[in-house]
Amino acid sequence: MNIMKSCWRGESMSYGALPLSKTRREQLEQMFEGWRSGRPDDPAGLADEIDRACAYSELCRQEEATNLTAREQRIELERYRDTLAKARRLCKSLPPQVADAMQSSAMVYQGTLPPELCRQIALVEPEELLLLLESLADTYLEQHAPRPGDRQRFDLWLVQEVARVCRDHCIIVGTSDRGHFHQIIEVAIPTVKDHRDLIRRALAGG
Repeated sequence: MNIMKSCWRGESMSYGALPLSKTRREQLEQMFEGWRSGRPDDPAGLADEIDRACAYSELCRQEEATNLTAREQRIELERYRDTLAKARRLCKSLPPQVADAMQSSAMVYQGTLPPELCRQIALVEPEELLLLLESLADTYLEQHAPRPGDRQRFDLWLVQEVARVCRDHCIIVGTSDRGHFHQIIEVAIPTVKDHRDLIRRALAGG
């Protein structure tokens, strides 16, 4: 779940590509209207935020889908990192005049990169650029890459995010199958067989 936690930024992120659902929002609003007590002050706003969380979960599920196992993903990441380290070592073996000439040529590079970017690259040693990429790969391996046997639990993340949204709107969050939160999760994740067990595991931290 680290990837989702690291890239989800609530209202500050762009929702342009999210698969939002008018039907889901309408179902939620109709359900809120049917509550005898505990109705949200802003049913449309609550429905919109829940729909956005659902849509983001669906988008991540599509974008993170891969045929590689967690072990295979780590192997590819480690190969990428090690290749960068090897390239960095090879940079040191270049004759200084050759390295300087190639770096200076970035100022007048006529390829596909924007000219401004080329000029900035010309001011940085190639070894430093490679070291940055290598460090980013190391950080990703340590903090975000899936462990062998891991798999993304988008359903647990979604329950946790909907719980946060509900608390912001003063909706009581709990595991009771008679509570309002349980009803919301039934609409948000209709394909789950045991919503109460999913909610219990999500609220317990996964």
